[in-house]
Amino acid sequence: MQERYRTTAIRLLTGRACGLVVVDSRTGAERLLTSVHEWHQLQTE
Repeated sequence: MQERYRTTAIRLLTGRACGLVVVDSRTGAERLLTSVHEWHQLQTE
C-alpha cells in the first residue's frame, strides 16, 4: 500500500492543523489526508 501512495507535501490548513498530500501512483489522483482515519479509509479502497 505504501508503494502505491507517494507523499508530495505537507499543507498547513488552519492554525496549527496540517494535512499530508499523497499521490496515487496508479491514477495520478492527489489526496489530502488530515487524520489517521482517512489513511485507513484510503487503504480499504
